[in-house]
Amino acid sequence: MNRYFYFQDDRSIRVFTTKDQSMDMLDLRATLGKTQRNHQEKACSPDEISQNIKMAIEHGFVETTESEAQEKLAKADDQLKKLIVETIPAGSTIVEWNSLAKEHATHFQNSPSEYLAADLQKFCVFEAEIERKGDLWLGFDENGPTAQTSQRNLIFQRGLKLDGNVDAAHWTSALPLFCLVKGDLRCKNLLLNCWAELVVTGNLIVEGCIFGYDGETGGRLKVHGNASAQKVLSGAMYTMEIAGKIQAPVYWLDQDEPTLANAKIIPSDLSQAQWTDRSSLTPLVDEAYYANSNWATGEEVVEYSFECSQALDVLRHGKKLFR
Repeated sequence: MNRYFYFQDDRSIRVFTTKDQSMDMLDLRATLGKTQRNHQEKACSPDEISQNIKMAIEHGFVETTESEAQEKLAKADDQLKKLIVETIPAGSTIVEWNSLAKEHATHFQNSPSEYLAADLQKFCVFEAEIERKGDLWLGFDENGPTAQTSQRNLIFQRGLKLDGNVDAAHWTSALPLFCLVKGDLRCKNLLLNCWAELVVTGNLIVEGCIFGYDGETGGRLKVHGNASAQKVLSGAMYTMEIAGKIQAPVYWLDQDEPTLANAKIIPSDLSQAQWTDRSSLTPLVDEAYYANSNWATGEEVVEYSFECSQALDVLRHGKKLFR
């Protein structure tokens, strides 16, 4: 006898069907602004089928009837299509990159024309000076329900002023994130990592910390004017270029060479012995490190390593990253 199990979350709809000697999974998913359908069938023993039913229920699948499953699938495409509708922030318009490239292409190290598919080469352009409360989140989830153009490729034509964070540190590595601020950028903390590229043609005024990390895929902060902050911290190949003066002490994790002059090198890893004297070795708070236990030698060896996600959580919760 066939049995039917159904699962739905904010980005996918799945129907798992078991038969006497086989099972199949139909997966409908909204990703990159499109809906995708994937179907897999596999021959299985009764024991394997029972085990997979148990696992499916543990992961949130609910048993249903064949007619109910078919009814849900009939509505699935319409439900998923609602998830991939772009939302445009107030005060902005969506503009194709090919109409912006002549004026703006030289600002970016990465090329939107090269790295973005044609249907993703769109920018959210703000013509007026933007002043707003709260954080500005810039990100891209390659497995998420939308292409999120309006939150990934941004151009502010007359500057940007926030009383919260500019947060572009969400491990964007599958596709680049572009943000251009023509004029000054003011914010509480500036958080960047991975393939996030931020260019400021004026001055960068940050109340707290300028943070960049893990830029191997092409992440970069470029400031044409001056930059001021309480602290600057970068590392793991995240490039920072500031043409004017830097009014802040600059710290760099020891995984690579700094791209800013006069940076003080701080350790990304500390042994257990060094950890007891950490206040003299690193200015970062304890929450920025995690304990890594290694038993490879047969005896526990504990090392404390910098953890980007933990450091970001400190700043996002309004705490200080430096002692």
